[in-house]
Amino acid sequence: MLRVVDRIAECDDGRHQEVLPEARTHIALHRFGGPTLPYVHDAAGIARFYRAHPSYTGGQMPYSVVIYQTREYGPIMVEQALPISEVGPHALRWSDEAIGVAVLGDFRKAKPSFELWNVTVDICAALAFWVNDNVSEILRGHSELPHGSSDPDKDCPGELGFPMDKMRVVVTNKVRWLETKWGTPNLDLKRELQLLVMGFEI
Repeated sequence: MLRVVDRIAECDDGRHQEVLPEARTHIALHRFGGPTLPYVHDAAGIARFYRAHPSYTGGQMPYSVVIYQTREYGPIMVEQALPISEVGPHALRWSDEAIGVAVLGDFRKAKPSFELWNVTVDICAALAFWVNDNVSEILRGHSELPHGSSDPDKDCPGELGFPMDKMRVVVTNKVRWLETKWGTPNLDLKRELQLLVMGFEI
């Protein structure tokens, strides 16, 4: 069972900008952290960072879902920081359309563990199943989104750790497996997933 822990109360600043579920057409994968941010360990830590540095996002939590490994070879945690319908400012003009998923670590310089990679695949697949199962069209690394960043040289989530062409192939295979398990998404299922905290069996 892959379980997503609800951290919305700790991360949401109450400034709601919501969109209809059908407006969510993409998933954007991000990295967060690295050697300069050793004190940020979880979704609540990311939210505190942005509140303390409002020049980045106006103090708002940008990501809907945060994934991290608690320590080297430790368990993987998945935390929901915002409702899926709520817009977090994570990718400039794409923020309304794309659900922001952040993985803690600097994947420009290091690869994720096998476990962290697999859980990230699972979460992207579950969200892709909810959004639209055409993974090749909807799953993008932050740097792949046109006008998604003010930094033209940004490498996010990091080609070394999360090569997006490989990611899309693996996530597509996982979505196909989910379709054999859950069938085709319907409105009732989408409403259920919209409530995420997820108790998916993946």
